[in-house]
Amino acid sequence: MEIFPTFLIRKAGVDNRRLYLDQSRISSVLDFYNTEPFIGDSIDTEDKADAVVSAAALRALSSDPAVWSAPEQEPAARLEGWIFGVT
Repeated sequence: MEIFPTFLIRKAGVDNRRLYLDQSRISSVLDFYNTEPFIGDSIDTEDKADAVVSAAALRALSSDPAVWSAPEQEPAARLEGWIFGVT
């Protein structure tokens, strides 16, 4: 299984380009995943933004059993893995 923060950000309907420069867009993504706005030191790098978004999405999506299995219609996914959250 792989996690692609860009996919998770776009799934929330937010432009992922240089996301870390705009706390309001980060908050929009967190809201989409039913997570409180980020409070603390600024998210000042792409890696930090990706980590915060990935954690929120993992928490929000993890209760859906469909995200824990490779899609049936994608045979390669059974051998190579799949992107978490893509069903």
